[in-house]
Amino acid sequence: EMARGLGSARSSRGITAVVVVALVAFLLCEQAEPVHGYNSNCFFSVSKSDSGVWWIVDPDGEPFFSKGVDAVSWWGVAQTDGVSPYNDAVKAKYSTQDNWATAVTQRLSGWGFNTLGAWADSVIVTKGMPYTLILGMQGSFGDWLGGLFPDVFDPNWIANTETIAQNMCGPVRNDPNLIGYFLDNELFWGPGIYGNADWRSSNTLLDQFLGFNSTGKTKAVAFLTNRYKTITALNRAWNTSYSSFNNLSPLPPPVSSAHTDDSKDFAGIVATQYFSVTHASIRAVDTNHMILGCKYAFIPGAAVLEADGKYSDIISLDYYTDTPSVNDISLITQYAKKPVLIAEYAFRAYDSGLPNTKGAGPVYNTQAERASAFQSYVQTLAPSPYIVGLHWFMWVDEPASGRFDGENSNYGLVDKMDNTYTTLVNTMQNMYAQLPNMHEKNPSGLSGECKNVLQCANDCSGHGCCEQDQGVCHCNSGYTLYDCSQDNSQFTSSSWTSPLDTSVWSQSQNFGFGQQYFVSSQASVASSMLRLAIDSNGCTGNCGGYKFKSGGARTNQVFSFGIYKASFSISGSNAFSAQFELGSDAQPRDTLTLHVPGSSSTANLDAFINGTYLWLSQQPLNFTSSNGFFDYEVHYYPTYFSFYANNVLLASYNSTSLGLPTKDVYIWFYLTASNTAASGQSATMQVKSTSFQQAFNTPGVCSNSFSSSDGCLTSPPVWSTLAHRLW
Repeated sequence: EMARGLGSARSSRGITAVVVVALVAFLLCEQAEPVHGYNSNCFFSVSKSDSGVWWIVDPDGEPFFSKGVDAVSWWGVAQTDGVSPYNDAVKAKYSTQDNWATAVTQRLSGWGFNTLGAWADSVIVTKGMPYTLILGMQGSFGDWLGGLFPDVFDPNWIANTETIAQNMCGPVRNDPNLIGYFLDNELFWGPGIYGNADWRSSNTLLDQFLGFNSTGKTKAVAFLTNRYKTITALNRAWNTSYSSFNNLSPLPPPVSSAHTDDSKDFAGIVATQYFSVTHASIRAVDTNHMILGCKYAFIPGAAVLEADGKYSDIISLDYYTDTPSVNDISLITQYAKKPVLIAEYAFRAYDSGLPNTKGAGPVYNTQAERASAFQSYVQTLAPSPYIVGLHWFMWVDEPASGRFDGENSNYGLVDKMDNTYTTLVNTMQNMYAQLPNMHEKNPSGLSGECKNVLQCANDCSGHGCCEQDQGVCHCNSGYTLYDCSQDNSQFTSSSWTSPLDTSVWSQSQNFGFGQQYFVSSQASVASSMLRLAIDSNGCTGNCGGYKFKSGGARTNQVFSFGIYKASFSISGSNAFSAQFELGSDAQPRDTLTLHVPGSSSTANLDAFINGTYLWLSQQPLNFTSSNGFFDYEVHYYPTYFSFYANNVLLASYNSTSLGLPTKDVYIWFYLTASNTAASGQSATMQVKSTSFQQAFNTPGVCSNSFSSSDGCLTSPPVWSTLAHRLW
């Protein structure tokens, strides 16, 4: 429901080699032994018992029913102003994110949970509890809120899935605590298997693809041409009057039965493309972990389920109801031939003091009724032989004032002050102790998944050494990524070429946030400068920050720790801001952003951490310039990051206390509108030059054995990846 788990829509400068080495040694030793002590050559899988009951099998070969909770995050859920009351509370209570993560892991384990569901933050997943990752494969090519499905036939989308897999799956490919990957969250699939329409639109994928101006429309037209041969035959079946196949467009309801049947079949074609492409992208970098489907908002059509079952290990469903049905679960398995994981479910109560006016799931008067509904839900579904897990949504309540999309519900196991809903949690603890036996007593005949050898990805691309007992690369100087394939020791661009999709720059994909769009025509090159523009797009009066078309560009190349510089100017209304951003392409995104409004008198600094918005500060720019250009810098290091303007320090922040993950990032430039922007206003951003200088680029070294004799056990790949990037 509503991009769950995401937050709002969102210092010393000297670090010596000694400190870096000490930090690496600390991370490898302190985080080395997982809580569960799983065999590092074995991974989670699924299997049927001798009696035909589906189970997840853990890396030790034991039956595992996944009892999970979603969105376990230090940042909590932010209000629309970016403030998170929960984060404020836990900072005071635990001091550091690491302390918080340790305590929360212990609480969850004590309550009977054994899995971190979708959207767990980057620190708590290092504490040893099995976890999942959600990849966001639709990327910027689809629109969850608007129900826009990505054009999965577009070569750019296909390439983007490969990038996402490389960035998110590659670094954790050998982590035995990772259960698997959710591909996406609640994509639009059109009408469900019972004929129910999606809440976002009553149309179908066929209608959507006919409305595209891209490869997807070509596929849809070819599908109908092959089926009907002549436009006369199509018009007769659909009760339409198209002049030719070239003029096909989406149909508003009501539609003919032939259109309904065609839409079901085409949905199967789209699903096969979506699941086969994402499967191939993941398997190119990770053959060890399960693919957990795409978190359906409701049960899709049979053709979609059949395609999902061919490529996913588990089918995931968000299932909010007070009348769960084992028949729904068996229906999914009937078509997909795979077990089912409930990836979201929850119940709410008014005595929490929250409005509960927006959000999925039943609402009750009291916490006791809420707990009773949970118990009934588990008792109904746990005995199903086709179900392998139940993931509660979510860790902490939403704000009373609403999060980014207005949701304001009592979903949490804890409230905004980190106080436990004890009636609910006590019931969960009791039920979870019984749950495995409710599913099947003494299962036998289960088989697990182990590998004799853990290979390093691409043999470290010839630019590093392989830690053979872990399958982890340690990269040589100037090379990064999990397979040492990225040479990013330095980068400079002081002249711009057109078109922008060269080996260095690519135009941002067309996507909307609200009604503000990045449009390729707004990005160009003039006078050897990258020129980006923003202006109104169909609004009148005060546009509230929406209905603007903007130019944006980013590097095709990713970078890591070091110094990022850019010289740029902004001219035009103060209602617009030029953005210089370091940002990951993973979901949820991590970003560090410097915003300069049209007046160039201040710099606003903010970040997204695991998809949650974080306001940092506003700093004055006490400079003058004859041509409007200023030199900006972002220093991005393992323990801190800093912002500079004209060689003057604006602000510096501790990465450890903020929880900023050490991910590879792209360089982004774009323009945004504030909610004071009005029709007729515009702005232009010109980028003269940008550069990157890598830090911490000493050679990587492999011992090929981290033994217990030297105080370190085999380390989880999440930390090994961090270590090779520091080395």
